[in-house]
Amino acid sequence: EGMDEVNKTITISDADFYDWVCELYANVDTYEGYTVTMKGMVYHDDSTMESTEFATVRLAMVCCAADMVPCGPMCIYDNAPSLTEDAWITITGIIHACTYEGTKEPEIDVTNVETADAPKEEYLYPYGGY
Repeated sequence: EGMDEVNKTITISDADFYDWVCELYANVDTYEGYTVTMKGMVYHDDSTMESTEFATVRLAMVCCAADMVPCGPMCIYDNAPSLTEDAWITITGIIHACTYEGTKEPEIDVTNVETADAPKEEYLYPYGGY
């Protein structure tokens, strides 16, 4: 869902966010150079991210609310410092493979950011919904 191989674009729906993030991490080389559009929250971690980095995430609940973790790809954007933590945005950008701690991962070179409304279901439930 959401992939146009001819035009090398991926439009990720709210419902398909988790599946697409898993797919991008598992097969990042397949999507190198694709333009992706996706909605998520802004996540900054000043202890591990450069000033031009942020992640577009949804919170994933594995067991209970206490164990929620951000899930989503790293993004590179010159105006990242201007983005508000936890704000819902829709990004568009180009997927590239990068290496983080010896593992190949997707990274999105962001070309556009727009404010967005939170999805109907904000959280991800990787092991079943509630």
